[in-house]
Amino acid sequence: VDMWGEGASWICDSDAILHEDHVLRLDASKARVELGWKPRLRIEAALEWTVGWYRAWKRRDNLAEFTQKQIVDYEQLLAAE
Repeated sequence: VDMWGEGASWICDSDAILHEDHVLRLDASKARVELGWKPRLRIEAALEWTVGWYRAWKRRDNLAEFTQKQIVDYEQLLAAE
């Protein structure tokens, strides 16, 4: 919510019953162990990129172009390692 800025809000429905919540959790440990995978973006950067994408969607920007630029940016980040 802080990354989105003004006008953002979060509502948590404590009465919601999420039957599948135990299987909808992200866990990269298997990819780390079996593939030697490691994240290239810190969580803060990944969230900034995600918020940026949703801001572009809200502005009705060309999402194909926006996404392609994010891919190029990511490839440049990998090449710099």
